Amino acid sequence: MSRSWPVSSSILDGGERLGGGLFGETWRVGDRVIKVAGEDYRRALPWGIPREIEVFERGLEHPNIAPFQDHGRTPEGRPWIATTFVSGATVRDLLVSGPPMATNRACVVALGVARALQAAHAVGVLHCDVNVHNVIAVADPPGRHAVLVDWGIAALVDAGGDRATTARLKSGTPRYAAPEQRRPARHSPATDVWGLGVLLYCMVYRRPPFALDDLDRDAIAFPPGHPELEWLLRRALAPRPADRPSLERLIGALSQAVSSPVAD
Repeated sequence: MSRSWPVSSSILDGGERLGGGLFGETWRVGDRVIKVAGEDYRRALPWGIPREIEVFERGLEHPNIAPFQDHGRTPEGRPWIATTFVSGATVRDLLVSGPPMATNRACVVALGVARALQAAHAVGVLHCDVNVHNVIAVADPPGRHAVLVDWGIAALVDAGGDRATTARLKSGTPRYAAPEQRRPARHSPATDVWGLGVLLYCMVYRRPPFALDDLDRDAIAFPPGHPELEWLLRRALAPRPADRPSLERLIGALSQAVSSPVAD
């Protein structure tokens, strides 16, 4: 369904502005999160809100993904999209202002994100920007634990079963980008496996595995204290996409870690 209303109309009255950036502004209005594209949104095409709309038009739906509600255009022609508000804190906020994250909780959050990515890949969508800013850790309802948001630079997989996309691609957040995102290369589900590995590394060690300007993605330091997860992280962060495990194998390993809690 597509509707039309002005950004200044009563639909945003009483709303809380959550932020703004390259792709537009984000508001919370009641139980909705409404993203409205900026006036120059065409400069970023196909990325941003138009890409998010394309993603959800593929039928993407999962308990670990913020539910899609509606989309449309303002009278000025700017696209908007509404999803259900998810109560919780981003992983980034938890790491900055909260106590150290228990290893078992980190695995639970990573497992939720892995399941969200599995659902996305099933409908031909690669997130391409899994990071601590785009994952909301929730405490309720039980069993949910994490919600993956922000699909604005997602890649759409080619039709015909080719699991790599040949579309023009956005590189993702530099500190979290996979090696293949930093050069002209075909992306695949392994790109999201890398992002999941970086996310888990950040939660376990409270810092990214690479400095912002570190172009060497082959050398990763593993501080002592979590040998039970180091093997999993080493595989997920393999420089060559072909050397990374599938999401299915990661889900199995994370499920085992959650059912048999690792030491904190």
